[in-house]
Amino acid sequence: MALQELAMYIYRVVHDDVAQTGIWTLTAINDYLQGKIKKHEDTVEERERLLAVHLQQTQLDANPVLITYPPQHTVEAVTKKYVSSRPCLLDFKFVDQSRHQLWAVTNPEDLKVITSVFAQMPAVYIADGHHRIAAMAKLGRDIDFTTVYMNTKEVKVLEYNRMVRNLGDLDPETFLAKIRLSFELREKTKEVKPQKLHEIGMYFNRQWYLLQPKKELYNENDPVEVLDVSILQNHILGPVLSINNPRTDARITFSGGRIPVFELQKQVDDGLFVVAFTLFPVSVEQLIRVADANKVMPPKSTWIEPKFLVGLVTHHFN
Repeated sequence: MALQELAMYIYRVVHDDVAQTGIWTLTAINDYLQGKIKKHEDTVEERERLLAVHLQQTQLDANPVLITYPPQHTVEAVTKKYVSSRPCLLDFKFVDQSRHQLWAVTNPEDLKVITSVFAQMPAVYIADGHHRIAAMAKLGRDIDFTTVYMNTKEVKVLEYNRMVRNLGDLDPETFLAKIRLSFELREKTKEVKPQKLHEIGMYFNRQWYLLQPKKELYNENDPVEVLDVSILQNHILGPVLSINNPRTDARITFSGGRIPVFELQKQVDDGLFVVAFTLFPVSVEQLIRVADANKVMPPKSTWIEPKFLVGLVTHHFN
């Protein structure tokens, strides 16, 4: 590929036999500032500031924002053409056995097809990287930032479970009694990994429970209130355990869906935590409904994959 030649890249990662493919390119920060790139979570100002300082000092953007969009046949046809028949620019396995492949798209017609399709979309959605894009926005209106676009079928959303260190001033019996006021509580003989919406697992006092919220607890038509992470926060973590700000409360921590449920159980049995809550993953469709309503999810609602290798493709800006 000639130096300075215009290009986008088709990126493919295969991990645990799951292949995810998207388009790695630059995006104008103005699209974010004008609301064409929609968010689903709030950011922490201090983290934004530190990232902005890092970017300003290094002038290197080495970790892309993951953006998702409804599947588009024309774009997917171009992507498939490169993956199936064109030579790779990069092809290697990382230490975690994930395989990473990159194809350069330099053909003007292919570039035109991709850009024209995205130009006609009313909006696209941040899947992962809210702090990175917010930090870029602090640097100025004319900056481009690195992005990987994957359609909603390619993005994988895992659950984000909750671990609580203590019950505050509650005794175990009172804790369970308060939960029963709002949830159907059933004892289980093995670990609970929820299989559908409105199932919440709880491990407490060496016992697994399946919690099902009473229907009057939430509004099915509210895209945030209906989320299980919201139900857990609004009806157990906040009112029962007094964890009202999970962003800052040291009594709670979060465990991404890559960590097996039996590991969460072990941490409770070992005394590191007193109770574990397991959740069913938020769907990409739920994420989009929240963003379209200009609302935000509770913190740590989604564990999005893929996670990118920092520095695989680097953008130098000034």
